[in-house]
Amino acid sequence: MSESEMEREPEMPLVALAAQDGRYPPEAFAFVMDALSHTIRRLGRDEKPVDSSERHISGPELLSGIEETARRRYGALAPGLFEAWGIHSTGDFGQIVFALVEGRLLRSQEGDRPEDFEDGFDFQEAFVGSEDLDLSAGPEAEL
Repeated sequence: MSESEMEREPEMPLVALAAQDGRYPPEAFAFVMDALSHTIRRLGRDEKPVDSSERHISGPELLSGIEETARRRYGALAPGLFEAWGIHSTGDFGQIVFALVEGRLLRSQEGDRPEDFEDGFDFQEAFVGSEDLDLSAGPEAEL
């Protein structure tokens, strides 16, 4: 599936989950799902069965994919967008991931914790020099 939009419209389960959670908008949940898909592909785990533990992505691995996806899509605008979404630190991404787990849209493994996302990267430092946006980088675009 390819889309020419900068970001996809959140799917209904994400909209409902965001409304139930109340902390972050549906677009933040959709962004995390897109970053997860990117990370799975980048790490070569997309060939693994969906229910396989070999497909598991750790908190730090996902944070790396979140940073890459945000840099590609939003460049230096990423920190402001995250702020508008109520995301103030990488720990908020852990809260979104575990809301997705509680909503049964993602699965976790024993030992996975929201704290795995704490202190991942500084928003201001991570996007310095990211002025060149890839405007064709929709949710399914490759790096």
